[in-house]
Amino acid sequence: TADDAEARVYTGRVGKVCQAKGCWLQLIDGDVMARVKTDHKFFVPKDLSGNARVMGKLVRVELDAEQAEHFAKESNDGSKPGHEFQIKAVAVVVAE
Repeated sequence: TADDAEARVYTGRVGKVCQAKGCWLQLIDGDVMARVKTDHKFFVPKDLSGNARVMGKLVRVELDAEQAEHFAKESNDGSKPGHEFQIKAVAVVVAE
């Protein structure tokens, strides 16, 4: 599809993971973080850790107060209103 044509591979360390369903995770590279969202097409284990490769499309998203509170409740990740980067994932691979 057209969305897949824009997908790239991003690598980093798995940070916090959604504790409700495993529908998002933080991908951290140094002091940079992007929230990897699965859009409920697949889920990751809630105890996921280690290094990961993510295939998806990187987008800048404005979080309103309600969205930030929602993410914070799901994993106590300290989300605040404002912009963040998200990767709309089509695949997540975790290195052993």
